[in-house]
Amino acid sequence: LFRSVLFGILGIVTGMIWAKFAWGEWWVNDPKLNGAAIGIITYLAYFVLRNSIDDKSKKARISAIYNILAFFILILFILVLPKLSDGSLHPGDEKGSVMPVFTLDYRLRIVFYPAIIGWTLLAWWITSLRIRIKKLK
Repeated sequence: LFRSVLFGILGIVTGMIWAKFAWGEWWVNDPKLNGAAIGIITYLAYFVLRNSIDDKSKKARISAIYNILAFFILILFILVLPKLSDGSLHPGDEKGSVMPVFTLDYRLRIVFYPAIIGWTLLAWWITSLRIRIKKLK
């Protein structure tokens, strides 16, 4: 879960840099962006909740219940509400379109493709670190 939150935060930060270039603002009131931010905040609250309880069985039970509720909150804010809104600046907002036509400006490709490679390498590195740490234990 920690890695998911880390990647979520990195996604928001790199998305803000992208937004400044593409739309001229660091943050726009977009339903998909707001849903992603709420998702990250929801799971940051999970860490706060989990670290605030000392009893192991109580911590596990309450954290599990919170995690189930958080899942439904994420479904609502990331999948349902953006589809019900008036529109989004993100591609894929076309109603009924499964695979929207998405063309990327050549200037954005200079950033986009290296970013995809960087994200993949970061995920591989984090995974390999976890495997090596488990082997050491």
